[in-house]
Amino acid sequence: MNSPENQLNDPKLPPKADLMDQVLRQWPLDRWGTAPIVVGVSGGADSVALLALLRQTLKKHGLPTRLVVAHVNHVLRGTDSDADQEFVAQLSARWDLEFRCFCPEKPAVQRAPSEEALRDVRYAFFREVAQDVGARYVATAHHADDQVETVLFRMFRGTSVSGLAGIPKFRLLSPDITLVRPLLGIRRNELREFLAGIGQDFREDISNDSGQYTRNRIRHQVLPQLAQEFRVEVSDRLLSLSRQAAEVRDLLSTLARDAFSEIVIYQRPEEVGVDVTAFCRLAPVIQRQFVVELWDQQGWPRGDLNESDILDIVACIESPTSTSLRHQFPGRITIDGTSNNKSIRQS
Repeated sequence: MNSPENQLNDPKLPPKADLMDQVLRQWPLDRWGTAPIVVGVSGGADSVALLALLRQTLKKHGLPTRLVVAHVNHVLRGTDSDADQEFVAQLSARWDLEFRCFCPEKPAVQRAPSEEALRDVRYAFFREVAQDVGARYVATAHHADDQVETVLFRMFRGTSVSGLAGIPKFRLLSPDITLVRPLLGIRRNELREFLAGIGQDFREDISNDSGQYTRNRIRHQVLPQLAQEFRVEVSDRLLSLSRQAAEVRDLLSTLARDAFSEIVIYQRPEEVGVDVTAFCRLAPVIQRQFVVELWDQQGWPRGDLNESDILDIVACIESPTSTSLRHQFPGRITIDGTSNNKSIRQS
């Protein structure tokens, strides 16, 4: 269906009203309708649908907002990767949108990079483009099925109630730039139906069928097996769990942020001082959320920060003895200090 010779069609029909409404419920127009927006576009169905929805929404409301298309060619699939890049470049030109592309140099030793490493490369590039064009938002095409896979992945890996909330709608890439995911309320099949309805083609990434990546195995093996075994719509149950966990996470986040003024003695880009006595007064669940909020505020990578790591960090802070401990925490973090004050430092 989607060969490198795909035709690039300019949508003639308006998108389904319910999809546009869902996007605007997730991301109200008054938040983003004036400043430039960077849109991450791989060429796949999800990101092409996101770009089309945002473009049509702006047209409907008569807004001149500048959409900047950002594409990362990870050079992992040879000519297919190059064809993806060309497809997105042509689509951007057809829709009269600015196109930015990043193609990382191939490493001397070829190893399959982790999903987290690839994501970090993309987000770093998106942030760079946003800073260059003066954008406050970067939009990506994570949708409801991505949410399901994330929740299940975290359950298997070990996570907290906050982790069960899954992918957040908003995430800071820098103090002035926010990553937004306006498709989280929309299912994968709805996006493909929308593209079919407007006659817009897209690129198929054959790596999505590979068993190399954990998420693919969850999507193609684990979820179908669970649905067959329990005869329920597993995705809907997991989405419901995620929504409830998000409500709990938001409450915990508020309580943890409220405690910052008492706990944080000083805060620098690579180091934070913590009042141990004040930290120990917090309930354990708020202590754990404080660690998560701190990682986010500092911009330290949190992709691999699991519940075991968070418990170890809490134990290091609470330790009554002088410590100088280095763990495999995301962000290369060292925790040292006295029984009264601890320094959490990025090395």
